[in-house]
Amino acid sequence: MRVKYFWEDIGDKIAIFVLRVLSRFREDPNACDHEWEVYSTALNQGWLELTCHKCMSNGAVEDPTKEEWEKAFDASSSPYRWYENERVTLGQRIKI
Repeated sequence: MRVKYFWEDIGDKIAIFVLRVLSRFREDPNACDHEWEVYSTALNQGWLELTCHKCMSNGAVEDPTKEEWEKAFDASSSPYRWYENERVTLGQRIKI
């Protein structure tokens, strides 16, 4: 069993506070000119998972090519910009 140190709780609380403050400055998703970044894959669905850092919305590319799918496997450690906005299905806004 892993012991959780007190500074880990403090770090979590600081991160949540910072995200809440920053969320006040995010754009309205309906008016946002999205700047998508691929950060992961949804294995069961076969989608690419994306997030917009301007409005903090989630999105998905539901029909990736084989090359796009293979490239996205490294996205969790090395996210990259997605430029084909018309292929992104808008998901839910990240709740903070």
